[in-house]
Amino acid sequence: MLEVSTIGLDLAKNVFQMHGADGSGAVAFRKKLRRDQVLKFLAAQPACTVAMEACAGGHYWAREIAKLGHDARLIAPGYVKPFVKRQKNDAADAEACRVASRNFVTGCLTKDVTRSPDVRNLKRHTALGG
Repeated sequence: MLEVSTIGLDLAKNVFQMHGADGSGAVAFRKKLRRDQVLKFLAAQPACTVAMEACAGGHYWAREIAKLGHDARLIAPGYVKPFVKRQKNDAADAEACRVASRNFVTGCLTKDVTRSPDVRNLKRHTALGG
């Protein structure tokens, strides 16, 4: 069995597509998992890079995956699109996320829920002349 070093994750409403590969890029697995199975599956994997497109739900999933000890990377969709080899579907998107993470140029920072109110208060304080 190949040791997974990178996982591409395509987020969806109910069924997520995963594409795992070893350090040389050889495919280790392709899986479809329901939403409730994703964290259980990733918890059983050794620490690796998990790449996904940045979207509204992506920040939540990146935080949860990082709690499991993985390196969660959010990649802007514009940087993923050039790596889609065939028609756009969930499996192709998951593979493209994985490949884009290897050629990682820039990404998005995961939103930190604990700091969000502080930033809003700082902006409000500054706007009021404080």
